[in-house]
Amino acid sequence: MKGYVRRLEQAILRTLALLEVEATTIEGLTGVWLEAPPRKIASIGVHVSRWITTHGYALNVDLDPAPFTDWITACGLEDAMFTTIEREAGRTVTVDEVRPHATAAIANVFDLELEELPAEDATGLWPQPLHAQLSRV
Repeated sequence: MKGYVRRLEQAILRTLALLEVEATTIEGLTGVWLEAPPRKIASIGVHVSRWITTHGYALNVDLDPAPFTDWITACGLEDAMFTTIEREAGRTVTVDEVRPHATAAIANVFDLELEELPAEDATGLWPQPLHAQLSRV
């Protein structure tokens, strides 16, 4: 599991590098950070229950990080803040701009060939009968 999370961090770092945002990881902490002062730009979450995983990461692109900094202590670090790609790049950045870089980074780090899924009803999800069966075990 730890290796999987570290590879997600590497994919995020590659995504940010393509957008000219220099980030890093911090030993003992999960996620991706900018240093001096510490600013968290991406969070990672992985959950396993009944042999089913839910996982992902949140890469802060263009949101207002103030509520997160005000309400959440990033990884227990009192002086840490949350930040965004837009703020660090000093220019307008959209999710649509970031998406292809993030997709390419995930494919590269995990050695995958990805294909776009249809997004009927704007969900992009498809039935997972095996998952439904396993969750009843």
